[in-house]
Amino acid sequence: MFGSASILSECATFIGNDSGPTHLAALVGIPCVAIFSARNAPGQWEPLGQNHIVLEDRPE
Repeated sequence: MFGSASILSECATFIGNDSGPTHLAALVGIPCVAIFSARNAPGQWEPLGQNHIVLEDRPE
């Protein structure tokens, strides 16, 4: 796990889906563009911290 965090800390931005690597990148302070399915309440599982963009398609 520490190896992955070390590699991710070298990124300028991380783009990924709702997965462990996205949340790990957010944890080490990397801005993320995260793709979510919109099955949960808004904000419930978004990456922690600031400077993240979450893309989700919410049915109306």
